[in-house]
Amino acid sequence: MESRETYMPAFDEPPGTNLAGISIKGLKLPSPYISYGRPYHASCAKYIKDTFHASKNSDKLDKLVEAISKENVVGVKKGMTPHTPWSDILSIAAECREAPADCVVTLGAGSLTDGSKLVVLCLANNISEPKQLARYSVESTDTPSPVKQPTVPLITIPTSLSDGEFFSLAGGTDDSMNHKQGFLHSGMGSKLINLDPELYLTTPEYHWLSTGIRSADHCGLRLLVPSLLMCKENPKDLAARHRCPLGVPHGITSYIMCPAVMKYNIKHGSSNPEIPRLAGVLKAAGLNTDSNDLGDALDVIVRTLGLPRTLKELQVSSEVISALSKRALDDFWAPTNPVPLVEANQVQEILEVVV
Repeated sequence: MESRETYMPAFDEPPGTNLAGISIKGLKLPSPYISYGRPYHASCAKYIKDTFHASKNSDKLDKLVEAISKENVVGVKKGMTPHTPWSDILSIAAECREAPADCVVTLGAGSLTDGSKLVVLCLANNISEPKQLARYSVESTDTPSPVKQPTVPLITIPTSLSDGEFFSLAGGTDDSMNHKQGFLHSGMGSKLINLDPELYLTTPEYHWLSTGIRSADHCGLRLLVPSLLMCKENPKDLAARHRCPLGVPHGITSYIMCPAVMKYNIKHGSSNPEIPRLAGVLKAAGLNTDSNDLGDALDVIVRTLGLPRTLKELQVSSEVISALSKRALDDFWAPTNPVPLVEANQVQEILEVVV
């Protein structure tokens, strides 16, 4: 790894006009900047001071606070419940409002990243109650107008490959219904992403690899998967650790479900013009497309990483398949599948493959 810092936009192209059925036309979604080559704590402190003009038990957090300087840190919150409950978001927003905070910094994984995006949205729009926050969800038919853009900058320092720091979309769970909803508004994304491969050495291998395999959902195969395999072989390979977060993304769900979903799409999506094109790519890579497909390729990758491949390995009983199939349709990503998932029996067909 070079010691010289690289500071650059994460993307050189603007986003499209639609995301998972959500129109993003008219939204201001500037690319975040990424920084690497300088230790995370030094980089974060530098940009808090020079760019943004803002003044769980681990020495990594202590090192970050020390670098920023304690007199400039108005509050520290350790940890967030997975899937980002609204109660956590509103509680942190209230603390930031009272402080008051003029910059929000996260050091951790995906739930912290999503939560922080919603915190700065709450600060900008004076959101303090669940019923208020609900109006800003992508599912709301009563969204306030205008939605004020966050003015408190957000710096994210990821320790996993959850990827949420690269886009403005955030998910949060309504505690009262245990239902996760999406949020997407102008300006609610990260302003700066600090990437530090030495920091990633503190992330447990299982969490690092499991969040990394989500890259298959985001077309990160060429850069990220070889690097993940190198991390598995040599956990202290800093160059491989550095390449991983430059690709993408998260979840236990991915390494269990993704191969089965790929096979389902190939089976039921033969009329999709992308299928023959993909077959050509696989053939060029040396796979026998008569007997192997992308689902097989992903299965090999996941098994090589030593990750579970069935629901049984996660103590998920086959008895919940029916209910789980129906509940999965509540996810706004379901109809965006190449073969749109709109019926519970479609989801059940996929789940039964990985029981």
